[in-house]
Amino acid sequence: MSDLKASFRDIDQCHMNIVNDYKDRLATLLDEVAHQIETCQSVDPSFAAELRLRQIDIKRNITKAERLMHLLTFEYGVKARDAK
Repeated sequence: MSDLKASFRDIDQCHMNIVNDYKDRLATLLDEVAHQIETCQSVDPSFAAELRLRQIDIKRNITKAERLMHLLTFEYGVKARDAK
């Protein structure tokens, strides 16, 4: 039974790591988009405006990932407490 509980903890930790990695990659992408906006602002304002919309979408996805991490942390914390 303890092997089964350890397996669940491993899966839970893996899930959290994937979500956290996703959030980190989005943050990197957000920085790249911000740099592109600065670069093309004076050359092509309409493209910069499109990039700003993408920037908003990326920020929303980062927020969703953060919320999911909080939810997973709470859910897995409750599971760990109940397993004791």
